[in-house]
Amino acid sequence: MESSEAKELSLVGKLELRVALADSDTKLESIIRTFLAPLLLKLASEHLSVRNKERVELLPLVIHGLAADAAASANHGALLFNLFLRLLPYFSLPQRGSKDDLELRQKLNLVERPDDADFIASWSGRLILLSVGRQSDMTLGTPANMACPGLSVENYGFLTLHGKTETWNPTVAGGLNLAETKIAVISFLASGAFLDNERFLPALFASADTNSRISEIGEDVVKRVLPNTSLEDAALVNNLFELYFGPSGIAPPVRTQLRLKIVGLLCKSIVATTYTTQVVKMVEEGIIPAEVDGAGGGVNLTGREASKLRGQIFAFTNWVARMGSSQDLGLIAPRVVTRLRAFIEQRGWPQPSAEGARSQYELSLRGYAYESIGLLAKACPSLLLEPKVNLLSWLFRSLSQDSSGGSIAVSVEEALGSVLGVFARCQDKEVKDSLRLLLLYQIQQTVDDQQSSSSAYKVCRSTRYIAVRYANRCFPYEDVFARWIDIIAIGLHPNERSEVIEEGKKGLDLHWFRLLHSAYDNTSKLDNRTNAMDIRLPRFDALVRHMLPSSEDLGDLKHSDDTVPGYLRVLEPSLAYCRRILLSQALASLGSEPDTNADWERRQDTIIATDDNIRTKVKTYLEEITSEDREDNRQALLGYLLASLQGLMWNYGEGLGQCGDYFLQICSLSPNQVVGQLVSDISSLQRSIYSNSHGTRHTAAQAFGILASHENYSLNALEHSVHALTKQAKTWRHAVGAEANKCHGAILALAYLFSRLSYRHRIDALPERSGEDFSLEVLDIVMNTKDKTLRDAAYTAVDQLSLFSVLRPENLKSPYSLTAVVSKLVEEAKSGNEKAITTIGHFAMGFDDDSNATDNGLHQILEWLYGLHELRQPESQFAVGEALAVCAAGWESRSLIASLDIEGSRPSSSGREVLLPQVLQRVLSDCKSTKPALKKASSIWLLCLVQYCGHLSPILDQLRSCQTAFKGFLADRDSLIQETASRGLSIVYEKGDKHLRDDLVRDLVGSFTSTTTGLAGNVTAETELFEPGALPTGDGSITTYKDIMSLASEVGDPSLVYKFMSLASNNAIWSGRAAFGRFGLSSILSDSSVNGYLAQNPKLYPKLYRYRFDPNPNVRSAMNDIWAALVQDSVSTINQHFDEIMKDLLSSILGKEWRVRQACCAAIADLIQGRPFEKYEQYLSQIWSQTFRVMDDVKSSVRDAAMSLARVLTSILVRSLEAGDSSSTSAEMMLKNVLPFLLSPSGLESSATEVQGFALQTLLQLIKKANGKSIKAFLPELVERLLGLLSSLEPQAVNYVHLNADKYGMTAQQIDDMRLTSIRGSPMMEAIERCLDLVDEPTMENVCRSIERAIKTAVGLPSKVGCSRVLVSLSTRHNYLFRAHADGFLRLMGKLVLDRNDTVSSSYAVASGDRFSALAAEFLPLTFIAKHDSHDHVKELFQDTWTENVGGSRAVLLYLQEILQLATQNLNSPRWAVKHASALAVADTVTSMGAEISPANARRIWPAIDTALTGKSWEGKEIVLRAFIEFVKKTKEFWQASEIGAKMKSLMLREARRNSLSYRPHALVCLRDFVDIFGDGSMFEDVYSLVEPLIQDLGKNNDQMDIDSASGKESSTMIRHKTLAAAVGSLLHSIEPSKVTDIGTSLSEILSLVKDASTVDARAVKEAVFEGEELLFGRLYSQKSSLGSGKAYDILDQFATNLVQSMSQDELESLRLKRAKAILSLAKISHNNARLTRSLGRGVAGARDGERSDSVRQILDEALRTLDEQP
Repeated sequence: MESSEAKELSLVGKLELRVALADSDTKLESIIRTFLAPLLLKLASEHLSVRNKERVELLPLVIHGLAADAAASANHGALLFNLFLRLLPYFSLPQRGSKDDLELRQKLNLVERPDDADFIASWSGRLILLSVGRQSDMTLGTPANMACPGLSVENYGFLTLHGKTETWNPTVAGGLNLAETKIAVISFLASGAFLDNERFLPALFASADTNSRISEIGEDVVKRVLPNTSLEDAALVNNLFELYFGPSGIAPPVRTQLRLKIVGLLCKSIVATTYTTQVVKMVEEGIIPAEVDGAGGGVNLTGREASKLRGQIFAFTNWVARMGSSQDLGLIAPRVVTRLRAFIEQRGWPQPSAEGARSQYELSLRGYAYESIGLLAKACPSLLLEPKVNLLSWLFRSLSQDSSGGSIAVSVEEALGSVLGVFARCQDKEVKDSLRLLLLYQIQQTVDDQQSSSSAYKVCRSTRYIAVRYANRCFPYEDVFARWIDIIAIGLHPNERSEVIEEGKKGLDLHWFRLLHSAYDNTSKLDNRTNAMDIRLPRFDALVRHMLPSSEDLGDLKHSDDTVPGYLRVLEPSLAYCRRILLSQALASLGSEPDTNADWERRQDTIIATDDNIRTKVKTYLEEITSEDREDNRQALLGYLLASLQGLMWNYGEGLGQCGDYFLQICSLSPNQVVGQLVSDISSLQRSIYSNSHGTRHTAAQAFGILASHENYSLNALEHSVHALTKQAKTWRHAVGAEANKCHGAILALAYLFSRLSYRHRIDALPERSGEDFSLEVLDIVMNTKDKTLRDAAYTAVDQLSLFSVLRPENLKSPYSLTAVVSKLVEEAKSGNEKAITTIGHFAMGFDDDSNATDNGLHQILEWLYGLHELRQPESQFAVGEALAVCAAGWESRSLIASLDIEGSRPSSSGREVLLPQVLQRVLSDCKSTKPALKKASSIWLLCLVQYCGHLSPILDQLRSCQTAFKGFLADRDSLIQETASRGLSIVYEKGDKHLRDDLVRDLVGSFTSTTTGLAGNVTAETELFEPGALPTGDGSITTYKDIMSLASEVGDPSLVYKFMSLASNNAIWSGRAAFGRFGLSSILSDSSVNGYLAQNPKLYPKLYRYRFDPNPNVRSAMNDIWAALVQDSVSTINQHFDEIMKDLLSSILGKEWRVRQACCAAIADLIQGRPFEKYEQYLSQIWSQTFRVMDDVKSSVRDAAMSLARVLTSILVRSLEAGDSSSTSAEMMLKNVLPFLLSPSGLESSATEVQGFALQTLLQLIKKANGKSIKAFLPELVERLLGLLSSLEPQAVNYVHLNADKYGMTAQQIDDMRLTSIRGSPMMEAIERCLDLVDEPTMENVCRSIERAIKTAVGLPSKVGCSRVLVSLSTRHNYLFRAHADGFLRLMGKLVLDRNDTVSSSYAVASGDRFSALAAEFLPLTFIAKHDSHDHVKELFQDTWTENVGGSRAVLLYLQEILQLATQNLNSPRWAVKHASALAVADTVTSMGAEISPANARRIWPAIDTALTGKSWEGKEIVLRAFIEFVKKTKEFWQASEIGAKMKSLMLREARRNSLSYRPHALVCLRDFVDIFGDGSMFEDVYSLVEPLIQDLGKNNDQMDIDSASGKESSTMIRHKTLAAAVGSLLHSIEPSKVTDIGTSLSEILSLVKDASTVDARAVKEAVFEGEELLFGRLYSQKSSLGSGKAYDILDQFATNLVQSMSQDELESLRLKRAKAILSLAKISHNNARLTRSLGRGVAGARDGERSDSVRQILDEALRTLDEQP
């Protein structure tokens, strides 16, 4: 007969079939109306299977039309939704990604009714937000006022069935568990029944839940849904804002944790930046110090969550500032910036208050606020561009005075940098004026300055660098004020920071100023050839008025260095800048300004000093701008000269920097009419002429010569000056020290004076023979002085006097003949004295050019100069060359251009038409000399002749000869000769016409390839071109011409390539860089004709490109110079010939020569960097392959180059992976090429250790940086291979140590444990974990198959343990994806857990934890018992398993019945280990059950614990006994109402009588606690009879020999003391005076035993006696009537005597304190016995007097007061 259960199941099944066959909504609704009520009745079935099936089948029916039902009736909808929640836990969800899962939406009819899905998703989200309060709160509340964060009152009522308290109370019948329901709901939403847009918000809510079980699922769903969710959906963004704030007046905002999630999403949405009102509100509410939580309870959140939220709000503010439109930011910025300023100021500003600096996080928020202000102000310029620039001033003050720390300063600087562009583009005059004043204030401010008289804050940080940056970028170059700020930055503050000075210099430099402004001018690429006038220069007169001190300030410059006023500290840089601007304006007006490149200032000075035409035009320009109608310019120039002159005379003539040099440079170019106005200051120059500074004396002397020779200087004053200087000069013979310096200055001043007077034709106005007498005095000094300083002055005097014809050879008189004087000069010249050499050349200008006279003095001087070729110093030879140029050309030599420093035409030289060609021919002849010294000197002389005399026809006519000579020098091995020749060829090229230039190029190219004598000389195949060892190859070196010709043959077209490669074939040119330096052949080789050759021969590029990376630095440098000369646009050239270059490099990288292999590696690395991946995609696999092959090269340098190339390849790939979606295609293609190779035998399986190691390192780096989309396809293979590599890459030494562990004093298990620890923290394991993190649902199946293969093929411990760790990770961190595959692995591990190695076995056992929870009731009881095993290793394993699978100590309640059942079964086991483990498990059960044990549980435990204590004692049994005492304490209700109490007493006494020495102390202590718990005094007799013999025995045998115990255990004496103490304690605790018949007798018995125990001098015994007596006396005091007759007091008097008399200061203070407490307790009961009171009082008083401890005295004093109060 069919059972009722079967019938009910059959009926339910038939209804299920009807529902399944319903093919329309009409039929389904009909079925529901007919059968829903009967079906609901089945929920009350007595059969569980029927009820479960009912619940499962009802769910689809409830879902159907749920949205419509709720719309029709809210109450009905709430009930249906509640029913849905009740049924949901019984609905079995299919595996994720399975076919059933994908069809679940269709099965639940949600495809046709998406409104139902949306309804369930939205209300599920609200359910996740639901939080219910305490039941008392819910009882007091009503549906009209109950709400929670994120939910309105209506929503709250809907979910709680309108305030029913039992709805979410799981302790009442029918109540739901809110947490479990949320888990069921979010799991249902994660299934295939819902779309991503439906589940997104509920999943977001769940991810912020405080319950980790809910949040983990939510985070997993969000992670999968977010990539498919558009954060630019306005509806979604609007929902997020509503959730954050809560609909106004409807619902409170969500909790802070969810707010954090919401703001994080808004930080990724550009649409969110358009919600201006919400953004402003978020900032205004979010950055106040105290947050109000969304719970509506007004709870102040000032903790970590509030700080996190504030940080997120700042991040969102930054996002808005960066991504928002200008229109939106215009609405947002003003209010937000105001709020941010208030946020900073509320926490203390400019210096933070204690609250503002209470934590590093608070300070980071402060920095965040500064940065946000900068970004928003940048986006809304109107905040900044107001007349007073208040916000900018506020930021500057914050930077200077905010003392929060360096990180805050960085944030303020970033804010100032953000708004810099706003001011740079500003054109408002009022704003600019305010900005100027602000910057001037900031640039003058110093650290520790007080902000103002009313401010208490001082400057703690300089703002000068930022101020200078603003000046340079916010004002045009012509702005004098801005340039003045640059000047102040350079010179005003002593010890200024280098970056401030550097920024100031950049603001003054035209080239750098252009670069600084390129960003604001939208200039992507600057052209260095652009003229300086592209930027308007400041007016010279304005600069002088603003920067240079006034005439009043210049009146007194007698300051020491310690008191230099501010205007003087900036005088030198001001003069330098004004001079630079003046010259720039002059050259610009002439169209001769050099290009404004990095070297433009030096080139400007050079062109003015060496170009006579330019110099003349500059003089004309200065004359024009200082004409009578241009008074401003005249006064400006005069003011400049006065300032520089006063700078020269500063500090009593010592001078200020280069002020004197600036004066000479400008004065030498100034008109006479301006210079004449300076003669009034000549008298002040005397101090400078007599200065102790050599440079100052020389400068002052030249200035004196220029000014004193002027016609405005009166004759009387001139004569007076000459007389004074002559008088000083004539003291040279005896002058030393300072006097010698004065003589030096006087000689120089007279020399410059007489020479300039001669030029101005005023020398005749002086007394007769003044000039001749001075000349003779100078010659006397030359011939006779031994003082070097005076000798140098004399040389300068001869130089100047000869230049201006004051000293002429025909005026020489005995003993100063020509031969004597020149011989003396030559003698000095041969020592390398360049001044003497120059003097010889200038002295020769006094001779006429009489070429026919062989005894002509001029020819003698020339021969002397030629004889100086033996000088080794190159500088000396340049001086000789200059002297030859002066001798040969006189004033026509351009080396003398700057020597004419006064207005007037250049003096004419006596005829030199014949001499110059003769000198040139002599030098050209010497260039062919075989003497190395003469050849080297001649090359320099020829360069000087071409450079200084190249404009003269004798030189121009011989340019081709000069070219030939210079070409011959290119082949010289001396780098100086090479550079000289290269510079000479460049000059020849510049001076020649087009025909000559073409011929020069043709000759150069021809000379490189000519077989006749030419540039390279005659060579044969065996001609040695290299020094041995210059180009080593490893087994020798390249030395011959034949060796180097292979370079041309590689190209395959020697017709052209040889022309250039032969240039590199000569060691002197190839291995030396001189010929291609800054004076090199590049200017010639880069000519268009040469480019034409290259265009026809592209095969040159691959070879030349490779040679640029040659290991030899000389070759590399030379080839780079050739490349730079030949290739105008390197980028386009390489792109054009990329394929040819790459193919050549790949074919050569495995060549025979190591140099080629190494160069190819470096060249490929350079070639691919910065190139788009598509450019070299086809070569990538080959590049990796060749690279790994070269990494195993025999030569270490080649291996290093290959390793560098591999690192470059890796970094390119890693950067592509880090770029994310922006370069995902490139990254995927790279990985497609690279990963197979890395995993191939050429990579990880390579036999070369270096290759294998790098392949692994690269692989780990790629895995770490890759995103899931790029690497997803490779994850299965990567996981499998990495697991296998764990064993194969383990060092072999580990296996050796494992096999020989005993030799090293270790066990194999210890080594395995270390290996296990190493594997867990290894980089490969981290990479595997990273791979698992990137696995998604479609990839999981393939990954699981790979893991299964890895498990089956694993051979070593590392791989096996790694596999187990992977399974653990999948089970714990990726449970949702792995769950569908867990069963198969669990079956597989059935064998793996039986591995012979314990480490492997236990690892797989741990990995089984994924399915462990499903069988917890079967496994956990066994685990609980096994974790008490006596074997430490087993104990640890099971302890870890138990800890990982339960939530706390009280989790034992869940499995109490199973644990007790299993333990009871094994308590009688014949195996002691099992029996003891079971007993200990029972004990642990008791201790883990909390403060109380219910009677029901007590009934279950009592038999087990009773059995556990049965039998003899064993080590550890005391733990069980202690648990028994806890059981008694926790179960009073259980044993007080039954006979169990008597059984417990019997059990306790039985255990106390055990004879085990180690167990007995614990048993007696438990006995003491036991009698305390019972507290009825009924056990006194039993306890007394038990402890009496024990105390007597232990007390009498106190002198027994102490026996040492085993290591770590107590000695026999210690055990005896503990036993005695426990026995005494049990006795004293067991008596209850009210229950004793004869208290006197009982006290006498106790006293006797106490005396026996007291004979043992042990701390533990005394503590037990004193504590027990205190307890006993206390009980007697509470029951005074029980003392009865005087016998009891007599006994107490003896107690008192024992307590007081034996009290000694030798006792520990803690013992005396316990004794005193016992005395106090006794004193309280002495009121009826005077004798006891007296004796006790005397004893206490005596003890009180000798007591040292305050705490003990206080108790004794209280005892005395108590005794005194007795009647």
